[in-house]
Amino acid sequence: MSALSWADFTYVLPATSLSYVLVAVIGHFRLHEEISLTRWLGIALIAAGVGFVAVGPSVTPSRSPGSSTNSARDALSREAES
Repeated sequence: MSALSWADFTYVLPATSLSYVLVAVIGHFRLHEEISLTRWLGIALIAAGVGFVAVGPSVTPSRSPGSSTNSARDALSREAES
């Protein structure tokens, strides 16, 4: 959850879903687990969703090293008002 300090929640949450993909791939190739076609389709859907979110626009403002959270929040509110 430390990723939430540098990225949007709408980006971090889908990215954590990649753990399902990673566990399935490791299980299949290293542990020789049997994975059904339905599960592979679900894994592909998860990967596609994460890819879709990853290429989308980011709304996280870049912060300079000395800036505070309040100034970033103020910038977002000014941008929303315009």
